[in-house]
Amino acid sequence: MVKNSMYANFEWDTLESDTITLDTTQIEQAIKLSDPILNENQQWQAYINALALLSFEQWLSDRAPELSINKSQCSIFLPQYAGLLRGVCNLKVENFKICLIPVTTSIEQTISLPRIATESEYNAHFYVLVSIIEELEQAKVLTFTPHYQLREKIQSDRIPVQFNWNYQLPLDWFNLNPDDLLLSLRCLEPEPLPNEILVTASANLLSKIKEKLVQYQPQLETSDQELWQILTWEEAIIFFTHPEVFQQQESGVNSLVNVALWLQDKLDEAAQSLSWVLLPSFNTERQNFATVMRSPREELDDILTQLARTGTEIPQQARGAYQNLNFSETCLRLYAVTWAVLSSENIPEWQLILILGSSGGNSIPLGTKLQIKDNTGILGELVRCQESDPAYLYARVAGNWEESFFITISLMNGETMTLPPFAFRP
Repeated sequence: MVKNSMYANFEWDTLESDTITLDTTQIEQAIKLSDPILNENQQWQAYINALALLSFEQWLSDRAPELSINKSQCSIFLPQYAGLLRGVCNLKVENFKICLIPVTTSIEQTISLPRIATESEYNAHFYVLVSIIEELEQAKVLTFTPHYQLREKIQSDRIPVQFNWNYQLPLDWFNLNPDDLLLSLRCLEPEPLPNEILVTASANLLSKIKEKLVQYQPQLETSDQELWQILTWEEAIIFFTHPEVFQQQESGVNSLVNVALWLQDKLDEAAQSLSWVLLPSFNTERQNFATVMRSPREELDDILTQLARTGTEIPQQARGAYQNLNFSETCLRLYAVTWAVLSSENIPEWQLILILGSSGGNSIPLGTKLQIKDNTGILGELVRCQESDPAYLYARVAGNWEESFFITISLMNGETMTLPPFAFRP
């Protein structure tokens, strides 16, 4: 667990009464829930969210043990969302939905509330602020507001949405007596919550969102970029309410294929799960290009030998691998070859050669397109347009060790396949 230093200089409120003291077990549980998250900011947010949930659970147990609590559907237990949501959604007390908003600083005149928690299936009957003093391992349930009052005031006062998808709400909108929350939970019956946004996402829209997330995955993991800088609000609604977007990513699309390990004669887990096959060092001295039923190693040797003879320099330490790509009626084979170099300014760089061919040794179909991107946009698009074109598509890119490359392959019939990003992480 890495604590984000951005919180280090805040002044904390002193808790004088109703203080919840967090024990070692609760701290360790919060760490366990947040540790798998790579992005440091998101990891910290998930940690604070978990502390808010554990604190509220203890507070409710101490003050109203007769009220049942169900946290099985809580957002904190969804790794894809745990650190992206600035709060804990889908907590249930009796038949009420609760949204917990953790605060870690002295509360001024406004409170930040995520829009997603008020305008989607994450909405709640009550929004509850929980103060977390992480350094003292203490917490306190501070204040709350019902959903119907919140939405009425947002609309009547025309509260704008901030650039990062949050509302800044006046503190005086909230009830400062948490005992009133307990009274409501004991005595009231929950009213139906409005399903304000019911989004049906087409396969094309899901694919578009997925492609964006794949393209910016390295920045999202290293805190260089936030989700609100990448997705529109309409796309964000789909992302937060359609877990299959993340599930598609997790199945391979959001995994970096670390080609630097190829130089160490290794395949990372992502490459193994995607059936990449690492090839031995290639041989540029081969002479026979016309052998029948060549192995992938022999085929790559021949292609690289031809490229070397046309002026493409490929060092002996370069390593290659291949993956078979199965479309509905077509099977293609993608070769990738990589090596490390030093630029003229002695900056470590890496180079990547991509060769798209047919797994059966025939020419790839006409209309087949190979597109290469980096984080700034499209670097190039190659298309086999006519029968006289080469039997395969070839591209070469280079970048520093922080850069990644994104590959999309499409056929004339519209079938498209986006591969996980290629990265060089020695």
